[in-house]
Amino acid sequence: MNIEGYIQLFGPLFESVQEAAIFPDAKIFVDATPKTDPQTILEAYHHQRSLSDFNLKDFVTKHFTLPEEIKCENPKARNMRDYIGEMWGVLLKKMESPSPFSTLISLPKPHVVPGGRFRECFYWDSYFTALGLLHSGQIVVVKDMVENFAYLIDTFGFIPNGNRVYFTSRSQPPYFSFLLTLLYDGGEEGFALNYFPQLEQEYRYWMDHALSVHPGIY
Repeated sequence: MNIEGYIQLFGPLFESVQEAAIFPDAKIFVDATPKTDPQTILEAYHHQRSLSDFNLKDFVTKHFTLPEEIKCENPKARNMRDYIGEMWGVLLKKMESPSPFSTLISLPKPHVVPGGRFRECFYWDSYFTALGLLHSGQIVVVKDMVENFAYLIDTFGFIPNGNRVYFTSRSQPPYFSFLLTLLYDGGEEGFALNYFPQLEQEYRYWMDHALSVHPGIY
């Protein structure tokens, strides 16, 4: 995926925003969504930045929709088990990109996210999340997460670090097989085996990657 087409990830505006540190978190701008055509915004930036009254932060907030942090009040719960059960609903988010200019990669099913500044799913985090979900009887959510990862494999040939454009250049330790094993052992044998082609595709990705990085490994 070519990130150079995303002005919040590459180019003069991106460089200016990050160098000026106009936001307390560098992730804010890369997760922002252009309100109009990015090329039009970039042209406006080139025209206005030399003006004496130009304010970079005002320009960005005018032309971009900034991401909202996931805020939630602590669920009222009698014990830790109830608290965790309440949090699944808080952190389960639809993975629908708001715009073709957004860095979020849409997924077919909702996914449990870490929360706070992290509004997207993450690969191996999802395995450990799945352990808790299964313990809470949320097997349907785990199946949806597997479907999301299968979609990413079908799309990119592997599972990126997370479903953001800027994560597509890397991955995390492969846990897809462990997720399928959890479901298989949980009585979802047919569902798990249905994703054998994607599992095989991920295996080929990792073997090819290992050989390209370490050609003398075998």
